[in-house]
Amino acid sequence: MGIRDSEIVIVGAGIVGTALGVILAEENFRVRAVVSRRHICAQRAVERIRASTPSCAVEAVEDLGVAASLADLLLLAVPDREIGNVAGALAQSGSVRRGAIVAHTSGALSSDVLGPLSTCGARIASMHPLQSFADVELAVRILRRSAFVIEGGSEAVAQLKALAGCLSETVLTIRSEDKPLYHAAACLASNYLVTLLWAAVKLYQSFGIDEQHALSSLRPLVEGTLENAFRLGPVKALTGPIARGDAVTCGRHLDALEGLAETLPGLENLYTTMGLHTLVVAFLRGLSLEDAERVKEVLRRAAQGRE
Repeated sequence: MGIRDSEIVIVGAGIVGTALGVILAEENFRVRAVVSRRHICAQRAVERIRASTPSCAVEAVEDLGVAASLADLLLLAVPDREIGNVAGALAQSGSVRRGAIVAHTSGALSSDVLGPLSTCGARIASMHPLQSFADVELAVRILRRSAFVIEGGSEAVAQLKALAGCLSETVLTIRSEDKPLYHAAACLASNYLVTLLWAAVKLYQSFGIDEQHALSSLRPLVEGTLENAFRLGPVKALTGPIARGDAVTCGRHLDALEGLAETLPGLENLYTTMGLHTLVVAFLRGLSLEDAERVKEVLRRAAQGRE
């Protein structure tokens, strides 16, 4: 059976589950049912899917086992902490069809968490949309330009690649054992970027600029930096004092941050840690070994002073 002919059931009616249901229905996949711990949430998800694709015959189902029995492809869009519990409950109920594909949408966990279902004859995998989602409407808009990252059993991966290829131009497959590294990379690029921006805003506030004006002034800088990084690659896009080997400026930064140690503890450490990693990028960009050593010495002295 091809993926186009598969009956799809979505477990979980949060942002990701609902948005996936919407775009799958819009692409004429056979979304059969949505099930959620709170039935009213499943009903809302179904209403949103039907609003986008009135011809979709999706229904809200109250019982997890009943919903699973309808599926050729079961997508578990539930919180990470619940995936193992759901898989165990489904395995115990015997409701999943032999040969059905069961995939979860977690970025952090591999398909191994679905192991109990594999022993019941299901084909297991994970399919993670590489994106951060604030609400359903935004998720629906950006899912199509998000990468989908897939791992798991070969048959399930092949089917999910075909499905994801209808939703996005970028579909990647990885090994199950590489899932933690993949997710760490996503956290660095997304979560930690937010933390760095938070730190920059806190520094603005220390000299009297409020958050709104700080973000307004930093946004063009951040957007320009991202544009350069994606156009040129991270190494060629690097600018600033470390890229120039300007140890004096780095020292001034650290002196200023040291003066904020009581009101903003930890920012000097953040600057030093990021500086040492940025120094690696600067060296790859062409910074001389001599200049790199001067910057490294300034950063190391600051780190040793905190010990």
